[in-house]
Amino acid sequence: MTHSRRQFIKSIGQLALGHQALSTLGVSSYILGSSSALAASSDPEARFLLIRCHEAMDSTLGLHPVIKSISGIEEKDLFLTYDPLKDVLEGHGQIQLGRSAEAILPFTDQMAIIRGIYVGPNDLGHPFAIQHMTSGRTQESAPFWSSYVADYLRTSGEYMISNTAVQIGDLKRIPLLLTSVLQSQVQSLTGQASGSLSLYKDQSLGVSQLLEFVQQRDKMDRFLEVYRKSIEETGSFQDEDVVVAGFYSGLSRVAQLDLTQGRFRLMDNHATYAENHPAAQKERWDVIGKILKNLKGLNLLDKTLVVVVSEFNRTPGLNDNGGKDHNYSDNAVALFGRGIQGGTVIGDRELYTRADGFPYAYWAGSFVDLGQNGSGSGQTVTVKKGAQMPSGVDLIRPGDLWKTVAASLNSKLFHHAPEDSYILPGILKR
Repeated sequence: MTHSRRQFIKSIGQLALGHQALSTLGVSSYILGSSSALAASSDPEARFLLIRCHEAMDSTLGLHPVIKSISGIEEKDLFLTYDPLKDVLEGHGQIQLGRSAEAILPFTDQMAIIRGIYVGPNDLGHPFAIQHMTSGRTQESAPFWSSYVADYLRTSGEYMISNTAVQIGDLKRIPLLLTSVLQSQVQSLTGQASGSLSLYKDQSLGVSQLLEFVQQRDKMDRFLEVYRKSIEETGSFQDEDVVVAGFYSGLSRVAQLDLTQGRFRLMDNHATYAENHPAAQKERWDVIGKILKNLKGLNLLDKTLVVVVSEFNRTPGLNDNGGKDHNYSDNAVALFGRGIQGGTVIGDRELYTRADGFPYAYWAGSFVDLGQNGSGSGQTVTVKKGAQMPSGVDLIRPGDLWKTVAASLNSKLFHHAPEDSYILPGILKR
């Protein structure tokens, strides 16, 4: 396999919805696009949630902890905030987790992890990497996989829910409901605002779009069930609660949730790692754990495929400012719920240090026996320098994640994945 198709683009610009950036429409936009009926999925119960953890996780704290002694390795080459022989959490099957991800431990029986994902050859920054991880491609116009799945699953009266802009590229416009708008709609339905008729004052709304939404009162009643429970238990109704309520009510079967700076502590400060990064990362995993708990409590986790991505991994060692930098040659992804073979882990990585002749330490994803159409063993393979690459052996790449997601939903989605991508073995139930 050549890497030419995977070279990173030089600029990404604004994330767009169709041919317009969401920011140009304003956060007050209520319903974007039309909801023309499409063919229903072969599984009308299927739901899909893409969670993007911005600012780059350190997988050693969560999805890929170090489990070997680090005695004799300098902190500039490998720095951990835990004892790898005592502090790693044992999950279901093959899964082991760092303590920042403790909130997802109860769900490892419905979880798979893909490790050692090769994002690119060079560090070209966060926008390029999150675009690649979200779409499986490096082109700035490539739709996110939340859009591909929404285009396939959606039917009349259903919407995609998101708290951010969603790139749809050349797909037909997808009806989108913002979490902020659903939160305000809850206020009107509970008598905390002047009522839904006040929404007519928003000139960006089409009357037919508004009526289609507000007339689905049975769905909004179910939506309010989740709202009231959330208020009772936590005193708040956050974006993640909106997503769960949307799934439960039937307003939506596809959602994208971005966990970004603002609500959460900064992860990408490249300094004072020990003081800041573990706590910042734990905040995000706690929210993900909350989502999984609520989905399971509403009997939705078995119906919902949840995919959690971040841009790339963090370097193993500390820089001169006591922080960790970008590590493009390694990443990790978590999948939960619908169709997932629980307790499964595929992929690994190698640690390369200054003692190996490198200017700084980094992680590099390992080669894996991927086979054809998921037929490989999934085991890591050592390829000696200068040796011919065995058939079906390759690095795991973002496109392989999404080819596997396509396989879990319907083969009609395969053509959206890169031509040279693989279905990853062992991830999906047979």
